[in-house]
Order: sequence, then C-alpha cells, then structure tokens
Amino acid sequence: MKEKLIISTTELCKLWQRTPATISEYVKNGMPKLARGRFHLNEIWQWRYSVLKEKSETGSGDIKQERLRKIEVERKLLEIELAKQQGKLVSLDEIKVVWERVIVAFKNKLLLFPNKVSSRLLNMQTIGEIKSLLDEEIFQILNELSQSRVEKDS
Repeated sequence: MKEKLIISTTELCKLWQRTPATISEYVKNGMPKLARGRFHLNEIWQWRYSVLKEKSETGSGDIKQERLRKIEVERKLLEIELAKQQGKLVSLDEIKVVWERVIVAFKNKLLLFPNKVSSRLLNMQTIGEIKSLLDEEIFQILNELSQSRVEKDS
C-alpha cells in the first residue's frame, strides 16, 4: 500500500515559497485539504499543476509571477558576476587564503618573541623595566603586522 504524504501549512509554505495567507487563498480557490492545516502532497500538486496549466493557457496568474521571479534571480546573478569582474566581490576561498597568511605571520612573530626579549630581560632589575620592554616589543610586533600587506595570488 502506498504511504500517504501529508504536510502541514508551514511545510507547504516553505515548499512553495508562499505565505500562509496565500495558501488560505488557494484553499478558497479549490485546493484540496485533508483537515485544518493538513494537505495531501499528491493532491495539492495535481491541483497546482491543473491551475498552472489553465493559467498558462490564458497567460495570467502564477506563470507571470514565476517569470518575474526568474528575471529577478537572473538580474541578481548578473549583478554578482559584474561585482566579481569589477573586483568588488571576493570569494570565500580567497579570504581563507589571506587569513591563513595573516595567522601564519602572527604565529611566526609570536614564536620569535621569547628569543628576541629573553637576553634583554636578564639585565632588567624591576618589574616596571620588564613591563616596559615587553610593551615595547609587543607594540613593535603589532606595528610590523599592521604595516605588512598580504597579497592574494594572481
């Protein structure tokens, strides 16, 4: 025996990308329902197909909306493509590469830090001197990192 596919209004709204009010309007216009907020998937698809077929023959209704939606999606895709060509849009992969390089540079500077300051710390007498040296070296590392440019591969 075939299993019946029952869906809720919420699921139908997501599936058809419509609001609950639109689904209610469809029910008023003859879309079959099992109970309040419950629909048999095969029956509603058959109903929708017959409605779309009828409207396509008359050239009105959902077909026009679908065409407008398609045109809007195509326009957005073209805008994205143009932004890429103009260099206004960067791919996620390119961002990952740049951030990996930034992190590697930071890691290298951090790993060199103890060797750079340890011998100078031996001559320090007070906590104030030590703090001052550490602050100065950390500031220098941060300044070097902020001055460097990480280029993407061409």
